[in-house]
Amino acid sequence: MNLIAKTIITTLVLSSISINSYALTKNIYPNQIKIFSESKTEKKLNYEIEVDYPQLLSLQNVAIKNKINADLKRYIQKNKEIFLKNINDFSEPNQPLDISNKLGIYYETYYMDKNKLSCLFSSSTYFVGSAHSNNEMTSFNYDLKTGNQIKLKDLFKDQSNYLKVLSDYSINSLKTKVSGYDEGSSWLKEGAAPKNDNFDTFLIGKDHLIIHFQSYQVASFAEGPQEVKIPFSKLKGILR
Repeated sequence: MNLIAKTIITTLVLSSISINSYALTKNIYPNQIKIFSESKTEKKLNYEIEVDYPQLLSLQNVAIKNKINADLKRYIQKNKEIFLKNINDFSEPNQPLDISNKLGIYYETYYMDKNKLSCLFSSSTYFVGSAHSNNEMTSFNYDLKTGNQIKLKDLFKDQSNYLKVLSDYSINSLKTKVSGYDEGSSWLKEGAAPKNDNFDTFLIGKDHLIIHFQSYQVASFAEGPQEVKIPFSKLKGILR
């Protein structure tokens, strides 16, 4: 592929990444949360960074508020450091000057009440010369009374075999969405198998759970990441 064609294709890919990522960014609790945005362009190292992250405003317990705010800001800083460290490892020599290495991290407040905060980060990392970006979602669920993160296991009774329940529900839901699914396919069955790592990106709503599956986890990259909404009514008997 010649350089001009490669440049056009890469530019189209990056445009798609930007549109999809920005669609995620929202804050439905402006009185409780402030969204900070950072943007940096470095011509010498040929990179662009755009990130959004939240900071809590109104928690009465200042220590808990500061702890959560520090956690969320640390997540952003860590990802920026990894991106900058990897530029030299993944970038091709003689890069087209009109294409940059890019890091975008965008934020969504999914749900918040007096007891919990549930939020999602969507990150896109692109290194010039790559076929496409690397995309990843990371969720944070906080107990606002303690400042501790809520783990998936914290929601369920001991010995409840909750991973099997989540796995069965997710597979039944996704096999109607994922193109080309057949009963012999291992992709979905492995990506949504009852393993902790398969269900570590989740959000807690008022009356439901959202499970997020990463790109490539249960479907092709072209189909993008997938999600499954599970009403709490379907989890009766195993929720704490």
